[in-house]
Amino acid sequence: MSPEQELDATTPLGAERSKDVVIRTFEMLRATSKSGKPLGVASGFTILDNLLGGGFEPGQLIVLASRPGMGKTALALNIAVNACHARLGTDRPAWAYVFSVEQTKDQLMRRVLSSESSLNSVCFRAGGFTKQFWEHLPQHAASIADLPLLLDDTPRLTTAGIREKIEQAGESLALVVIDSLHMIQPQVRGDTREREVSETVRELKLMARELRLPILVTGALNRGPIQRGPRDRRPRLEDMRDSGTIEDEADVVLLLHREEPYDRETLDQGIAEVTIAKQRIGPTGSFRLRFYAHSARFADLTDEPSVDPKIAEALEALFGKEPSP
Repeated sequence: MSPEQELDATTPLGAERSKDVVIRTFEMLRATSKSGKPLGVASGFTILDNLLGGGFEPGQLIVLASRPGMGKTALALNIAVNACHARLGTDRPAWAYVFSVEQTKDQLMRRVLSSESSLNSVCFRAGGFTKQFWEHLPQHAASIADLPLLLDDTPRLTTAGIREKIEQAGESLALVVIDSLHMIQPQVRGDTREREVSETVRELKLMARELRLPILVTGALNRGPIQRGPRDRRPRLEDMRDSGTIEDEADVVLLLHREEPYDRETLDQGIAEVTIAKQRIGPTGSFRLRFYAHSARFADLTDEPSVDPKIAEALEALFGKEPSP
């Protein structure tokens, strides 16, 4: 580059020369190649992680939405715990920070214990524990106690309050999970609820980028799936409440659906469908997971094909063939 083409002044704040970015990118790629681990934070679900290119990337805002009773809180908790397991004992940031505006820390932990132990969640509330229960639970409780997992049930949280807590936690964080978007208090009261939610979404996206963390937030869907009737109850992007800003700001939108809450006689007993309705860089489409209702646990399907043709084509393009679920 000739002197005439050099910048007249120092590089502007926030900008970097391509040379510096290339060097840093190559260093990350070299480290990833050496470790054999992807850059992203693994969700613990094989097909989802493959389609996301290894997991959730730092700086991403991920929205997980569903109608009530589908299990979005359970799936968000599963993802947080899976991420902790995947990074435990590594030299990478491993902590997952779970904010819940709707449930207490004790309630969250009972859900985690039930999911991890596969013990019926009702047992954790009803009492009268059996001998088998006490023989089975301690080993799982000890494992969970060692997880790099933070649970926070501070009421009336704002985005500023969430940011402050994340910054206090430091650089050991790998993932932030917030349950739920519509329970976060607005920084400033808007003239409509839609504007308040829109501002919250923008603040969360800025937070993810500036703190270089993936932030997963649960959200609600309107009554669109119900109003369309039994032939077309699968959720769509436009079914999200206040969907305009979410569609714009979110990097990934996951829509969770189960037919069982609508139809107890469905053939899809114990099956959940996750639709990647938006991915800023990557394919969209649907895949299926096993759902164990008694313990609110999701798992990869291992006994049947779980991917729609659109996703199968994307996996084949990425990996040459669909990886085993």
